[in-house]
Amino acid sequence: MSEKLFDSYSDPIPNLRYDIQRIPIQDNGSSFIYFYDQLGYSTPDFALPKDAEPILSLMDGTRSVNDIIKFSSDEVTKEQILGYARFLDENGLLDSEYFAEHAELIETEYERAEVHRSVTAGTSYPADPKELTEFLNEAFENHENSEPVDTAKALYTPHIDLRFGMASYVKAFSAIRNLKPKRIFILATSHYSGFYNNECSNKPFIISNKDFDLPNGLVKTDKKTISLIKEQTTHDEIFGTSFSDRAHRIEHSIEL
Repeated sequence: MSEKLFDSYSDPIPNLRYDIQRIPIQDNGSSFIYFYDQLGYSTPDFALPKDAEPILSLMDGTRSVNDIIKFSSDEVTKEQILGYARFLDENGLLDSEYFAEHAELIETEYERAEVHRSVTAGTSYPADPKELTEFLNEAFENHENSEPVDTAKALYTPHIDLRFGMASYVKAFSAIRNLKPKRIFILATSHYSGFYNNECSNKPFIISNKDFDLPNGLVKTDKKTISLIKEQTTHDEIFGTSFSDRAHRIEHSIEL
């Protein structure tokens, strides 16, 4: 897709994406601007020297390379400015044609995938299976447990980060530790559905057909049941179901 990168001296350079946070950081005595992309489209752990801020501020979607060169010193060439714009575009920071295709490719590849890879392992809890088992065992030993129940139709639990809400998890899940249900329906919110109006507008129920690959094993999805739900709901919008699950690509709620 490199041919889609911004490549013009006279057209306005696409503005920096508004959904990326720019965070000032220090590293070994030097100042940088760290770019945090919550949607995971741009190059991870991307930072620029703080002195890049003036030229970044000029890339507001209204100025071309020919315009920006007027604000630059004699040592800076138009070729350098265009190269810098292409560099930003290639790393997913500009709201450009290239970025739109790049983002859609990421979303499409996720939707076509049969497995969801964990986005929380290694941060909210250990990624190593043995360490995770020890982590969970210690949690159930150190926090208050509930009396086990003989039967249950539903369990209402938080999906807060395990590092901060483990006591709530233990109290909830210890109540059902002796149950072995045939099928489990997980209802979990997506914090990102607002970014996907085309897929989620007026469709409050997003159904994922993916298996979930977690440190302690692959959690298999009941694809037969999901197929039946799809057959019975997709013909009528009244059911409010979407089988486009891209809003869960970077979501943690089902995993937790």
